Amino acid sequence: MSHSEKRISPLIQYQFPEIYREEGPQFVQFVKHYYEWLEQPGNVLDQTRSLLDFRDIDKTVEDFIVYFKEENLKNIQFNVKSNKRLFVKNALDFYRSKGTPRNIDLFFRLIYGSPANVYYPGDDLFKLSDSRFKIPTYLELSENKLNPLFEGKAIRGLRSGATAFAERFAVRKIVDNSFDSSGNPIQI
Repeated sequence: MSHSEKRISPLIQYQFPEIYREEGPQFVQFVKHYYEWLEQPGNVLDQTRSLLDFRDIDKTVEDFIVYFKEENLKNIQFNVKSNKRLFVKNALDFYRSKGTPRNIDLFFRLIYGSPANVYYPGDDLFKLSDSRFKIPTYLELSENKLNPLFEGKAIRGLRSGATAFAERFAVRKIVDNSFDSSGNPIQI
């Protein structure tokens, strides 16, 4: 709407017949002032001329925010401590991220004005089969007094060219080269 359509008070005097303008200028002036009063912000004529602007949440009056809220945010108490217009305006994004930790934190910040800590009890549950199974890789050597010197060093096989890191050195005594049913040497 253009500015001239919003204000009709300048056009009032031309709506009266000539006889009223000549013989009753005070009456014409009275009606003109009445329309000027109606056009002031918050009065009836101003609000009816601005109805199309009130469809936009950024331009609407405070009374209409409740209607926007009822349309977009049912069942949410409206004692918001933050910007109500911004909250209603972004309601669709709020619903799309429903259930995420970010959404829960946003909800508490908007409604109650304080951050939320999301805690998942499943993070602290003990699971019986939660351990990691690791097959140890080791190298068996013949007994030699230089074997402990390999500990903490990178080694390379002379014949194979394979490389490895000797993490630790452990001595185990094998009894007459006996092995158990799974193929592991029997130790003392």
